[in-house]
Amino acid sequence: GWFCIERKSLEKYRYFGLSGKIQSGKTSSMINLKKLKSINYISYSSLIKKELELNDDVSRQILQDKSLEYYNRIGPNGYFDIAKKAIDNAQNPCIHVVDGIRHINVYEHFQKNYDNFISIYFDSVTSNKNSYISKHVVESNVENIKSIANIIIDNSHYDEILFSNWL
Repeated sequence: GWFCIERKSLEKYRYFGLSGKIQSGKTSSMINLKKLKSINYISYSSLIKKELELNDDVSRQILQDKSLEYYNRIGPNGYFDIAKKAIDNAQNPCIHVVDGIRHINVYEHFQKNYDNFISIYFDSVTSNKNSYISKHVVESNVENIKSIANIIIDNSHYDEILFSNWL
């Protein structure tokens, strides 16, 4: 199963940031939530692919390398602005879910700019920790967010109906 460590009530929050290492279940857990019209689901991977004009089928390793180069070039403020633009352009959603915040400095921009922002960190001991992708510097950056996340989900035994009660 899974469990949450909750530090705040969720009722007042409209902006959710999802963090966690690769294969921790961030995107998979959102499958049912993405279907709701009141949810503006924003994927950092998709935004970066679009910004860098990369194909959707680009390898994860190349995406990590290119996104790190891009992050180093534009900094946390520029990286935040990419998602902020997607938030600002949304058509009447009640809740914004930003999937894939990989840097603590970007996370801090969300905290500073959105009073009702909450961070959810997906932790999974079953993710592939031996691959190059899991050892990439981007993945080590993401661990810094865990220590300040509002909610931590142990997603070691991911269940596809994780959020089905929310629907």
